[in-house]
Amino acid sequence: MNKGGFSTVIVSMVLILITLVAIGIVAVVIGDIIQENSKKISVDGIFVNLGVNSVKVNDDGSVSVAVKRGAGSGELNAVRFVLSDGESAKVIERAAELNELEQKIYTFGREELGGLDVKDVSIAPIIRGIPKEIVSVKEVTNQTQTIENREVIVINFASLSSQQDS
Repeated sequence: MNKGGFSTVIVSMVLILITLVAIGIVAVVIGDIIQENSKKISVDGIFVNLGVNSVKVNDDGSVSVAVKRGAGSGELNAVRFVLSDGESAKVIERAAELNELEQKIYTFGREELGGLDVKDVSIAPIIRGIPKEIVSVKEVTNQTQTIENREVIVINFASLSSQQDS
């Protein structure tokens, strides 16, 4: 009986078995690493829920805007206000120190508004970790939508005309 052929088959099978075990071990290790790191990936850190609670024109001509932050774990860096008289708009950015579920009143003086007779106010959050881009008035007016033949700014909109009636 030829024993040389038999041992060649055994050696080949042992090598194949060792290769399959090594592939299995590598697959398990890589799978664990991917699973562990995928738990760290989350979009929760980029969500910030801001809203305009009220807008008031003060006796001295300044405008006070109450901003409330809802739930959302994003790191709020600043708030960009777009104040408009219906024809032109002014963009003013203020540092934000709002934690979740807090409210803060921002006041804009007459000088800061440059004589603008504010009728519409909208806000946009500036979030840490997301590239900050300068929003021009043209870009803001492109973000408008007509509702019932009235043009309104969609992002967290508040109108003074609707609040002055009450």
